[in-house]
Formats: sequence, C-alpha cells, structure tokens
Amino acid sequence: MAGQVHIAQQYKVENNRPVLIWSELQDWDGTKNQFHRLVQQRRKGKMVTVFDKWVENPPCDPARLFE
Repeated sequence: MAGQVHIAQQYKVENNRPVLIWSELQDWDGTKNQFHRLVQQRRKGKMVTVFDKWVENPPCDPARLFE
C-alpha cells in the first residue's frame, strides 16, 4: 500500500493568507478491507465534497495528483 494512503492539498493566497481550495484524502480501512477516497473543492467560499467513494482497489495514483 506504499503511496496509496495519502493526503494532498492545494492552497491559494487571499488577503496574505493561505486558503485551502482543493483537498484529497485516501485512506485504508482494515475493517472493510477497502480504500476510502474523499475529494473536496472550495466553491462559493466553502469546501464541498465532490467525490466520496469506497473501493477495494486504490482509485488514485498519488504520483499523478498534480498533472
């Protein structure tokens, strides 16, 4: 599972402060034997979930996050 459990985030600067605009969390649940991937984006000033899925095989290759 090396590299398959990860957190990635993107920020932009607003009023001289970093503001989270995109976030991805992919984790392993040993009880369910599945990966959980959650992606959120900032929309209208709030972080909203745009993807939330449980899968047995990893849904995301962390090496390709920022391509």
